[in-house]
Amino acid sequence: EDTTVIEHADLAITITDDLGGRVSLVRKLFVHNAPPSASFVVSNKTPRTLDTVQFSSTSEDKDGAIVDWAWNFGDDPRNPLGAMAHGPDAFHAFKRPGTYLVRLTATDNVGDLSVAQASLLVLNQDPVAAFAFSPSEVHTRELATFTSTSTDPDGFILLNEWDFGDGSDTVITRAVNPGPP
Repeated sequence: EDTTVIEHADLAITITDDLGGRVSLVRKLFVHNAPPSASFVVSNKTPRTLDTVQFSSTSEDKDGAIVDWAWNFGDDPRNPLGAMAHGPDAFHAFKRPGTYLVRLTATDNVGDLSVAQASLLVLNQDPVAAFAFSPSEVHTRELATFTSTSTDPDGFILLNEWDFGDGSDTVITRAVNPGPP
């Protein structure tokens, strides 16, 4: 005999044999929630520092709905496991290069959780070379001043290597007051 399965039910079967014997059995059936399956995709698999990266959940819940998406990007030592963003999509920019463990915790309508995680390698942002010189026109054997105005969006300039294009040796100078931006 078919019975309808619900969240919890007493299932009963009564058997009758050809000689009139009859027996019944009752058992409890508990239908459990299937937990969600967390997963996500990343818009840029090799981002550089300060690039905005989009993380999009592809999580599923076969017997209900996902009601919360908690994201942790692995770059805040004060909050190594806590959520830093919520929602099916999250946007984040990493300040320093390195490998980060990104975690998504998906919660379904019953409160069950599933966690997906992936390592993301964030590359260094290249420095921007720039310099000024004076006077603007230089004559043979005249003294000129060259000043680096180079910047590094995610760090600091450590060395300047000057090549004056006249066959003389390259001049290497340390940056003045190097330090984080």
